[in-house]
Amino acid sequence: CVRACDELQSNEVITRSGKGYGARIAFDLNLPMGSSSCVSCGECMDACPTDALVNKQLAAPLRPPAELRQVETLCPYCGVGCAVTAHVDDASNKVAWIDGRDSRVSDRRLCVKGRYGFDYASHGHRLTKPLIRIDAAYPKGPLSSAVRQKKGKKPGGLVDYREVLPAFREASWDEALDLVAAKLRGIREAHGGSALAGFGSAKCSNEEAYLFQKLIRAGFKTNNVDHCTRLCHTS
Repeated sequence: CVRACDELQSNEVITRSGKGYGARIAFDLNLPMGSSSCVSCGECMDACPTDALVNKQLAAPLRPPAELRQVETLCPYCGVGCAVTAHVDDASNKVAWIDGRDSRVSDRRLCVKGRYGFDYASHGHRLTKPLIRIDAAYPKGPLSSAVRQKKGKKPGGLVDYREVLPAFREASWDEALDLVAAKLRGIREAHGGSALAGFGSAKCSNEEAYLFQKLIRAGFKTNNVDHCTRLCHTS
């Protein structure tokens, strides 16, 4: 685990403390692991030969690989393109865990997002159908009482969906896309392309990101386009 932390990830958090009989594995200057500068990349867990360090269950129960389906794919979070293997539990239709895969790009190494940032795919708050705000929920304003108490600023944690979702109704994709296109077209015609902007998601593929910026530049007639990976991801 020391070599994995130091030589593979260059984090230099795990080290040996003391000498002789009192030598032990330590984090930073003998800090508890949770208080150290550990970035939770999981490289030490992946390299551990004794299973003293193991993955924590995130979405699906941890089971032997033979009981799961292995899907080879790429991490979607940034432009590095680390190769990963997702171990999928078909019974629950959830990802149980993710491993790094041999690749000239990543050599089995992953960051905390690539190794553990997959539970959003089956999270209970993930929207699976288009939603349109009902007429009674206009004029627009904060729908969450927690947000209203913070004067429009989102508080820590998740917004209570049970309070927010009644302001919306389910719609078909055609209805939702037609409504969005009409409203965006109206803004562009009334105020020009500079009144619009697009912000891409790291959960999209490179091809989807290319099409997104093409839509903003060619369709919205503006260069106001950015991507979240420029701000917070490895590449």
